Amino acid sequence: KIDALKKATIPLLGIQCRQNAGSKITIVVFSERARVLINGIADAEGHGQLVTAVNSIATEGGTDIVEALELGGNSFDPDHFGTKQLTLLSDGGHTYGSDPLATADAIRQRGVRIATIGFGNDADENTLRSIASQNQGVPAYWHARDQQTLSRSLVNATRTL
Repeated sequence: KIDALKKATIPLLGIQCRQNAGSKITIVVFSERARVLINGIADAEGHGQLVTAVNSIATEGGTDIVEALELGGNSFDPDHFGTKQLTLLSDGGHTYGSDPLATADAIRQRGVRIATIGFGNDADENTLRSIASQNQGVPAYWHARDQQTLSRSLVNATRTL
């Protein structure tokens, strides 16, 4: 799954860096603990740093969706009035921390829109649908079975909200 994630993400980062030059891109990885992998700027130089960061992702263990949401949500400048979107991709179910739905609600109240993607058969689709922001009554959620559908899901998530 991790190789499919890398192959799907790297082309999307190139598109984002070209189309949204100067925007901030933060990548948070999570398992039993979450951490900010990179906090970069979408431009030609930033693209190389983002690709290097994505290539360093490795699988670890459990799933702490709450900590990932908090780190991602806290990466946005509260005084920035532009689009604030967090895309959460998970291949499992929430196994550590407090209630991810309450955390997602608190983040949305700060003006951050949340798109979610469940990757593979073990993704907790019910939780991810509940975390996702609504777009005309439909949750911004996608289920990706493989690299091809993951690539499409990542692109759709960036265009939907």
